[in-house]
Amino acid sequence: MPVGVAARRPREPPPIALNPETERQLEECRAKIELLQNVTEERLRSLTRVELVGVVGDLFALAARSEYERERRFREATRAAAERTAAGKTGRARAGTSSGAPTREELGAREVARWEAKKREARETVAAVRIQRHARGYLARAFIAGKKAAIERAAAAEREARESKRIREQAAVTIQSRWRGFVARRHTNAVWLQLWERERAEAARVLEEAAGLRSSSTQTASEAYRADAMASLRARGKARRAEARRRRELSAAGAERLPDGADPAAVARLAQAFKRMQQSDSEDDD
Repeated sequence: MPVGVAARRPREPPPIALNPETERQLEECRAKIELLQNVTEERLRSLTRVELVGVVGDLFALAARSEYERERRFREATRAAAERTAAGKTGRARAGTSSGAPTREELGAREVARWEAKKREARETVAAVRIQRHARGYLARAFIAGKKAAIERAAAAEREARESKRIREQAAVTIQSRWRGFVARRHTNAVWLQLWERERAEAARVLEEAAGLRSSSTQTASEAYRADAMASLRARGKARRAEARRRRELSAAGAERLPDGADPAAVARLAQAFKRMQQSDSEDDD
């Protein structure tokens, strides 16, 4: 770097003297930008009802303040233009007259301007009070809404507690009734099992006695049945042989006669059957 040459630095902007109106407008713009930056869709979705009411109240208050400031600037600009016009007219009138004393018209215009200024200040005061009242109303409504929401939440919690208590009591009654039913069924099953065990033991004892009787006898049930069948066959054979013998004796003695009106064919069939019976009896005897 050559000697005597200063290093180049970025030139800073010179400070600008702003009037109070411009500073107020800048503050309003900054407040709007900050509020709009904080109020996003995600932020609105995450806010509660009370916070949302407060944000809406702030937006309404900011909009009312902006409208009031716009109207005030318009009135001030109109008043300044009217004053400039009146001053120009007064200057021209003074230039045309020789004396420097104010005229009656000038005095009337000054009184009217003073009266309008007082009236304008009164309107501005009323507007400021109205804005503050609206803001306090927004805050009061937000507080009331939050209080109502808290009361509703408390009432809902109390209702849920009562409902849960009722459900628990009902469940306890159901469990107790089911337990009593289970105990009753268990007792019934135990009594039935005892009775069944007693009857089973009695049946086993009877079966053991029957088995002992069968083992002590000399013949089995099948042999006894066969012997009974053979005895009944022998008895029937003896009875048939005795009847046949009696018939033969009667026939030999001539005591057997055909009744009146008997069919000879039927008599022949009966005779054949009697012969077959005799043959079967003889076979049994053999």
